[in-house]
Amino acid sequence: MTPIKITNKRQLLFDDRFIASSTGITHVMHTPSPAEVAIASDRSWETGGVHYSSVLQNGDRFRMWYRADTGPDPTSAIDAESWICYAESDDGIVWTKPELGIVTEVENGKNNILFPDKSSGINPCVIIDPSAEAGEGYKMITRGSGPTNVLGYTSSDGIDWTPIDTNPLLSEPGPFDSHNTVVYDDEADRYVIFCRGTDTARPGNFKDGIRAIRRAESPDFHTWSEMELVVTADDEDPTDLHLYTNAAARYTRAQNAWLMFPMILYVERKGNADSYPGLSDVQFATSRDGILWERRF
Repeated sequence: MTPIKITNKRQLLFDDRFIASSTGITHVMHTPSPAEVAIASDRSWETGGVHYSSVLQNGDRFRMWYRADTGPDPTSAIDAESWICYAESDDGIVWTKPELGIVTEVENGKNNILFPDKSSGINPCVIIDPSAEAGEGYKMITRGSGPTNVLGYTSSDGIDWTPIDTNPLLSEPGPFDSHNTVVYDDEADRYVIFCRGTDTARPGNFKDGIRAIRRAESPDFHTWSEMELVVTADDEDPTDLHLYTNAAARYTRAQNAWLMFPMILYVERKGNADSYPGLSDVQFATSRDGILWERRF
C-alpha cells in the first residue's frame, strides 16, 4: 500500500481512505436535530416563499443572500416575480433584514432587495474569496433571467455588486434552472461551479433523461472549462430518482474533503394532493477531489 502524506493536517474520516481493513464497524449517518425557522417569508415581496440561500460567516457576523418570490402563496413560485435579498445575524439564529434602499419601487425602498434589475438573475450563491484582488473579496453566481446561463458578480462588501465582464460564465447546453453553487478550491487555487445537468443515459421525463449534477472549473472566475457530469443516479436508486440541487462545499478545515447535500426528487411520488408533483428529501455525498463522489449513506 502506498503511504498517504497527511503532514499535520486534519483528516475527515467519511470513507475508507485511511482504513486498510475493519471488522465489526460501519459508517453511520446520524439523525439531524430539527430547529426553528431561520428566515420567514414575512415581507410583502416574499409572499411566494424564500429559498435557495447562501450563508457565510465573516468575523463575528453571519450573512445570508437568498431568493424571495412574490406570489399569492409558496406553490406559485414558477409564475412569481423573484428577487435576490440579504439578511444578517450575530448568532446565525436570529436574523434581521436591513432596509437597503436599493430597489425603490418596492415599499418605497424599505426592503432588503439587492438588485433592481431582474436580468441580474436569481438563486444566489456567494463565497468569500481569500485570493481575490482588491474590491473583489465577495463573489456571487446567479441563474440568469432565463434557465440557460449562469452569471457572475464581484463585490467589496457583499451589498454593491458588479457584473463580470465575461458574463455569462456558463451557457448552453443548459439547463441551470435550480440552485447552482460556486466553491473556491483552496487546495488547487481554482473556482468550481456545480450546476444542474441532464443524464440522458438513464430514461426519464426531464429533457429525455433525469436531473443530475455537473461541474466546471476556472483558474480566474472568468474562463470556465467544459461542464462534466459528476453525480447521477445509479443502479441502487429508484427509477424515479432525480438529483435536483447539489449544495456542494469544500470542507476547508480538513485535507481533501468535499461535502454535498443534494436534494433528491422522486418524480412519481406526491406528498399530498395540494403539493407540487414529486416528493423530496436530502442525501449526503462525499468526495476527495470534488470530481468523484460517493453516496454511501
